[in-house]
Amino acid sequence: MRQLLSDVSVLELAGGVTAGYCGKVFAGLGADVVKVEPPGGDPLRTRPGAFAHLGLNKRSLVVDPGREEGRARVRRLTRGVDLVVTAEGEGTLEDWGLDWDDLHRSDPGLVVVHISGFGRRGPYAGYAWTDLVAQTFAGTLVNAGPTHAPVKLPADAQLCAVGHTAALGALGAILRARACGEGALVECAAYEAIGGAPHGALKHLGFEYRGRTMPPRAASVAAGTGTLLPLGIFPCADGYVSMMTIPPQVPRLLDVIDDEALRAAFDRPDAYVHPETKEVLDAAMYPWLLSRTRAEVMAAAQAAGWPVTSVNRPEEVLEADHLHQRGFWCAVQDPVVGPVLVPGPLSRHSEGGWQLQRAAPTLGADDPAGEPPPVRRRPRGGCVARGEAGGTDHPPLRGVRVLDLTTVWSGPFVTLLLADLGAEVIRLESPWVFPPSAKGFEPRPRTKMILGGIMDTYGPPVEGHPDRPYNRHAMNNSVARGKLSCSLDPRTPRARELFLRLVEKSDVVIENLKLPTIHQMGIFESELMHRNPGLLMVRLPPAGLAGDWAGCTGFGAQFDALSGLSALVGPYGSEIAETPSTFHMDTVTGPAGAFAVLAALHYRAVSGRGQLVEVSQTENLLHQLGDVFVDSQLGIPAERLGNRDRRYAPQGLYPCPDQRWVALSVRDDREWAELARLVGGPPLAADGRFATAASRHAHHDELDRLIAAWTSERDCYDVFHTLQSAGVPAAPWLDESMLVDDPHVKARGWLRPLASRDVGTHDHLGPVFHGYPLAWDRGAPVLGEHNEYVFKEILGLGDDEYRQLVADRVAVEDYLDPGGNPL
Repeated sequence: MRQLLSDVSVLELAGGVTAGYCGKVFAGLGADVVKVEPPGGDPLRTRPGAFAHLGLNKRSLVVDPGREEGRARVRRLTRGVDLVVTAEGEGTLEDWGLDWDDLHRSDPGLVVVHISGFGRRGPYAGYAWTDLVAQTFAGTLVNAGPTHAPVKLPADAQLCAVGHTAALGALGAILRARACGEGALVECAAYEAIGGAPHGALKHLGFEYRGRTMPPRAASVAAGTGTLLPLGIFPCADGYVSMMTIPPQVPRLLDVIDDEALRAAFDRPDAYVHPETKEVLDAAMYPWLLSRTRAEVMAAAQAAGWPVTSVNRPEEVLEADHLHQRGFWCAVQDPVVGPVLVPGPLSRHSEGGWQLQRAAPTLGADDPAGEPPPVRRRPRGGCVARGEAGGTDHPPLRGVRVLDLTTVWSGPFVTLLLADLGAEVIRLESPWVFPPSAKGFEPRPRTKMILGGIMDTYGPPVEGHPDRPYNRHAMNNSVARGKLSCSLDPRTPRARELFLRLVEKSDVVIENLKLPTIHQMGIFESELMHRNPGLLMVRLPPAGLAGDWAGCTGFGAQFDALSGLSALVGPYGSEIAETPSTFHMDTVTGPAGAFAVLAALHYRAVSGRGQLVEVSQTENLLHQLGDVFVDSQLGIPAERLGNRDRRYAPQGLYPCPDQRWVALSVRDDREWAELARLVGGPPLAADGRFATAASRHAHHDELDRLIAAWTSERDCYDVFHTLQSAGVPAAPWLDESMLVDDPHVKARGWLRPLASRDVGTHDHLGPVFHGYPLAWDRGAPVLGEHNEYVFKEILGLGDDEYRQLVADRVAVEDYLDPGGNPL
């Protein structure tokens, strides 16, 4: 059966996690992915669980890059394929004796994606990197509290996210090449892929809105004790639960706990600033929690719409009924590890979607008699935009129209990436429903109340414009750049018909609303696709459209907990009670959702048919922990490693003067010799206790003390450059003030100005990949800014009809109270 990417061919020339994950997402949707390995194989094969996961649906052949006949063979293999995957330190074009300019001249339609820590250009190009180093330079390490260093996300989660981002950039380049014949060298720098996601973009834009001043250093909320309303991890009778509460959800919290003293405390007009409110809340909530199991707490809270979920460990996730009900886990007979369950669909398409074709290959399994395997050659022609030919100066989605019904972070990040790729993204926003999670909790904030770091991110008003604070909030504006806004609430008959007419003229409708909100609004997939058979209806439920967890509500942190991620996040050896809050699910939904859309658009260009696309955000996250779940079945338990690593030692985050930090990783004995020479001279280099990786692991605590004593007397940039000059992966932890002044960031032009009508012009973080034309022409729209364009130019309404929409409060630029008055 034809799959979405059956006519796409990929040559994977790099080993490791990022390139492996990039190839994996192509292979799952039918692309022919051939993994080219040196005689010793991909080093990832030393981690059988990880290779069993990342090698699915691929083929393997062995080529020696040190021999001329091997390099010539690889050159032949590149001819006519769509994509070549490379990665700094894991397998580059140069490692295989190839040159981009030569490849491009001989095959103009070829796409090469290059994954690196710092990018191919700029002062730090070619610097060594690891997962920890990239997360540190991106400034996205997780605040673990005042007594701990910040920590990275666990396992390979962030590396997989980088790989998925690279895959998205590569697929966009392939679609462009199919349309105009011009390939590209796509550059995915890990620090940009990580830092440009919603949380990093919010932090940076808030910094710009504050006139480039840093906020006060926030207190930890790792255990949920740093805010009035519950946020974080809390104990219950048999473990822990994750919760996040914003002011509109307080009535639901009160209904669940059902305590009269607590109700009275929140009835006070000064409840959010009264010093006793938190004492009353804690006195009521903790006994309630400790007398109930995780399942009981989650069931009661979810029934009331209060975002609370269980904190699951990976082995519990493997057993969760919900995932088995959905058929998520797939049984594989792996040739190395034997029978094992692996993560199944990354996304679910009603036609041409994910399939399990084969287990991960043994080394050279598809290289019979030394002959190269047949590699599918790319067809010519095809354009995903109906009625508009692609041009070499156009982004790949120019001419594609997306109706955006998403909210908060995960869905808007998907549509931001589609906008970057050139799609016309129209946010359809109901003026009758204020979105408290994204635009400041209330239309006109009266007090910081809670979550001061988020509430403190309003931009300055522009003189001469009506002051609508919700148009100035960095949480919304950081993920709304490049989009249009139309005020339209399809719950009324007249607006519903306008919405359906707009659907007829669009390519994609996308939503991530809580189930079953979209149906309660009167929007049904079957009706939309009847009106427009070529439509892609894209749904982004947190846990899927069916199964026990399908109706669960929450933010990214709650689903990080449900999926097993939170149990692994935190300082080395710490307890779950010390877990810091993360929002990784929101971050990684962006590349996954956008990739699923591009694949379906590519399929539509051939078939002419639209379809339903479901991206379960939790299942996407589970793929990024795939090695953890396979290892668990192999008897390798998941551990909370903090900033340490099972392979590299030492690795960690170390203090520098002025409350700065620097990360470093030692991957082999050569790097250890260089670090030892710098830190302790010949005596340390000769110390037998640290001679091997195993012995360095055994004495990691002592090494941490020695390294910290050395770094604490040196500027973080001096340590960074000294170590990199010696070939040791390292990076300073960049906060917002350091990022804007960093010479590498400046040289790459990653900070770019954009104007938004109610807040003026400010620098934003740039795209998460580079290499071909992308859209960069507008900041976040204000509510209803493009009403005239949508209603008059797209739908063809006349002036009188449009004036009536304004009079009837359909086309407005304010959020409205029930009487139709501006809030």
